[in-house]
Amino acid sequence: MTRHAMFDSKFPPAEGLYEPDETTSEICLQLCHGWSADMITAGLEDDGVPVSVFEEVRDEYARLVPEASEDAKRIDALRDALAKRDLAFSFDEGYDMGEAAEDGADVAREDARKGYAYCTMQDVDSVIHTGELLFGFSSLDNPGDESDAEIGQAVVDALEEVGLSPEWNGSHTARIECSGLKFELPLAD
Repeated sequence: MTRHAMFDSKFPPAEGLYEPDETTSEICLQLCHGWSADMITAGLEDDGVPVSVFEEVRDEYARLVPEASEDAKRIDALRDALAKRDLAFSFDEGYDMGEAAEDGADVAREDARKGYAYCTMQDVDSVIHTGELLFGFSSLDNPGDESDAEIGQAVVDALEEVGLSPEWNGSHTARIECSGLKFELPLAD
């Protein structure tokens, strides 16, 4: 199993973004997701947690994750690979599949794309913890229709183009899986 570098730190990441855990573990997971210092410290201030707690976790994170991992770079490049196929990409925006699909559809409409791919916040939690990342997809014209399999194949092709090894059964209702990933983002700021 591929693990994020922060699992070997004093402050391993929490299980999920919205699951209660030690404050330091929650901060760590937020950093793993690429949250900015302002986003994190605003929440801490609301809870009466000193900023020094954030700074301690941030310093450890910066030491262990100085740059983006190769897989994080591949996922970043995926946006352009999907755009070449007239697809939008929503990554780490909706908590669950419903919210992420809604965001993906909004991005696709804004960008005048025929469809979209998405990864939920829960999917990003999963890639941080287990190295497995799932991708959902849909067309804008006929969401849920069997023709969505064409969108799925375009997503698979884009994933392969950026150097990932997707697995998919070809069904318009099945999500696409990439495993063995090491997803590490450097500090956002």
